[in-house]
Amino acid sequence: MPKIVNPPLIDTRNIEDVAKRLRKLIIHNTNAWDNVEALTNDKQANAFVYTFANMMQVMLERLNKLPEKNHIAFLNMLGIQPKPAQASRVPVAFDLTKKSPRRIIVIPKHTQVATDKTADNKPLIFETEQEFAIIRPDLEKAVCIDGLKDRWANVLDDIFNVIMSKSTALFKGNELVPHRLYLGDKLALGFESPTELIVQIELEEENADICFKGDVKWYCHVEDVNSPIPLNIEKAADKLEKLKYKRTDIDRDIVNCTKNGFIKFEDIYYKIFKKELSGFGVGTEEDYEDNQESREDTDKKKWTNHFIFAELDNSIAKLRSGKGGTYQRMNMSFPKIKNITLITKPIQAGNEVGPEILIFNNSVIDFSKAFYPFGERPKFNDTFYIGSKEIFSKKGSTITLTFKKPQTLENPQTTGITIYWEFFDGFGWQHLGMSSDEDLSTRSDTGNDTHNFSDETRAFTWRANAAGDEDGEISFTCPSIAKTKINAKENRFLRARIVKGDYDIEKSVKINDKTSYKVLEPFPPVIDSLQMGSQSLPTKKTPEQILTYNNFYYRDISNASGREGGGHAANLLKKPKTLTPFIPFEASGDQTTTLYFSFKEDVSDLPVNLFFSLANTDDEALSLIAAKDSIGVTVEYWNNESWQPISFTDYTDNLTKQGAVFFYVPKDIQSRVLFEKKSYWLRIRYQKGDSKYLPKIDGLYINTDIFIPEN
Repeated sequence: MPKIVNPPLIDTRNIEDVAKRLRKLIIHNTNAWDNVEALTNDKQANAFVYTFANMMQVMLERLNKLPEKNHIAFLNMLGIQPKPAQASRVPVAFDLTKKSPRRIIVIPKHTQVATDKTADNKPLIFETEQEFAIIRPDLEKAVCIDGLKDRWANVLDDIFNVIMSKSTALFKGNELVPHRLYLGDKLALGFESPTELIVQIELEEENADICFKGDVKWYCHVEDVNSPIPLNIEKAADKLEKLKYKRTDIDRDIVNCTKNGFIKFEDIYYKIFKKELSGFGVGTEEDYEDNQESREDTDKKKWTNHFIFAELDNSIAKLRSGKGGTYQRMNMSFPKIKNITLITKPIQAGNEVGPEILIFNNSVIDFSKAFYPFGERPKFNDTFYIGSKEIFSKKGSTITLTFKKPQTLENPQTTGITIYWEFFDGFGWQHLGMSSDEDLSTRSDTGNDTHNFSDETRAFTWRANAAGDEDGEISFTCPSIAKTKINAKENRFLRARIVKGDYDIEKSVKINDKTSYKVLEPFPPVIDSLQMGSQSLPTKKTPEQILTYNNFYYRDISNASGREGGGHAANLLKKPKTLTPFIPFEASGDQTTTLYFSFKEDVSDLPVNLFFSLANTDDEALSLIAAKDSIGVTVEYWNNESWQPISFTDYTDNLTKQGAVFFYVPKDIQSRVLFEKKSYWLRIRYQKGDSKYLPKIDGLYINTDIFIPEN
């Protein structure tokens, strides 16, 4: 509708313009003053100038009213008459105290209220036009849903009984309705060191005609950061173990969960924080598909884990033109996911590290220089302790201990030496492996297979190094090593204990040509340095918890599936049970624009007067009025099975003007969960059509009626 403009002015001059022009005419036609400045400084003459200019200004104002008078005459000729004068009208809101024993109080007709009396003004008295009721239950929450665009707005703080600095569009959403997929796992995602992370998506059926063409973004929570941080997708990836994962660019279809494949994130150098999710869940898959309106659980649930999650970054709904210039929603479709697998692999450090502490029996060893692991005279039960909180905490990883002996010393020539390697599991010292100067590869009684233990040093004799290599490695799969105290030093310890033989060599000492005797000369092992490293195999497993969060409801996919998890490298071949196929992201059931509002208490069988204070501009109001007959507003309540219409009296003329919507709440209204709130919900929505301008309001009130000046 074109904007209404004011009639044009015939003469736009003001009083100063007239006075300026008059002075010039006086100077031109008389000789009394030499110039305009002299005339202006003459107070008597200048007073006559302004007197004449003021009279001219009155004439110009009357002249400029001619177009408006002609316009009124034209409207009269068309039969359009001005509206009669009306008395002032003011909405007045009442509050019933929460301690009131009554749920409802009736305000009689002609009840009076007054403004405050001031020194300058008498109080203004207003009275009700009709009898109305106020109720104790108060409005609790209000949410706008724009079903056409899959957007929402929490408008509780904006429109409930507050003085607003700006108006709020009643049916316009300012945020996307949340659609998320949560993956939680303590083992795979609770890592404490830099880690590679891959998510494998397996669909029930790939479909090349998937409608969704938007973006799904992945996030996680970290400590001391309130908002989730994004997980960046890696553009290029190498082959991981036996997994055929190789690409040179990001495949958005895989990231969006609409195509089979692997999602590899950039290496993660921080800890994923353990997060608690809480909300209302939904029922089984059958309940979800059969009746989306009654699927919610009544009890709030909590899920705590290390989570990553995927979230839609744009609307799941798409608009298409309908009949009569209106719009219809066409939902984007997502395929069902058959299985999800988390693959994690710790990032190996570039250099090995030294031990944190070394102990011989009960004495701390100074390993900044060459040292004797079993002392200078090794004997039965002498013990060498190696401590490292970091290296020995990596259960399931392959630990490598690299011992280097001094180049100037010969290898020990002893035979028959046996060393037990042991670890502390929190209850006692357990067998890890056995070392000997002999080749133990053919023996089955060593216990080395349990933890894949091997010793290249041959019990520190370096007998296996035929090439004269000065280094020797001891490797094993790290068990669960608990902290303990040795010589009052707490750490995670590994110990080597002599259980057979020693490092003495028998030598013959000659006294003379006829006399000699044999002596034992110690030949203890010497270590020049010790370096430690770890290498972890990838963990591949189905997440412990898989949750979808659509339209403010959680659905626990993992709990409904009843599958078992995977584990570390030893469990890689153990295939987890397949999930119950599920859709990760789903659109809401609202197909139109809707205002949901709830009450803190039961409102059954109570009268509700819902007052709308509209704040549309003139143009917007005219557009609303023009479309009111094609829009259609309806009020509905929830009866535990479906939304049912309520008979109501609409004083707003389909929300096109300020006024109230009055109705009685039926007795069978039931509470339900909506927008993470269990309450008594009602809704007002457009039943048909749409409008160019949505109603804007600067207040929404109950227990409110119009008061007029007293008669």
